[in-house]
Amino acid sequence: MMQDISKEAMCAIASKLGLPEISPSWQGIDAVLPLLDKIKGEGGIVIIKFDGERNSEDDNGQYTLMISGTPLAGDFIRTDSETVEEGLATVITEYAEKVWQLSINH
Repeated sequence: MMQDISKEAMCAIASKLGLPEISPSWQGIDAVLPLLDKIKGEGGIVIIKFDGERNSEDDNGQYTLMISGTPLAGDFIRTDSETVEEGLATVITEYAEKVWQLSINH
């Protein structure tokens, strides 16, 4: 299960950027769409992979999330996770720190 601090990080990021408020108990993708739209609007590419073949205990989770594109200057951010929320929180927080220069406690 995702740590509450990761969910709270999304709330803090949205607030610092003047985007619509995100509930601390957010779930799914819809709640963070304003953040994803901002990343897209800056030339970022967001990929979410749902991998139903990854289902053994040795796997890192059925979700792979990645952000790449112009704002990262040839670099990329990638994570595998057990939940889509955990993956979104991880890649968006790292993007916020690298590109938006936000200091996020997580």
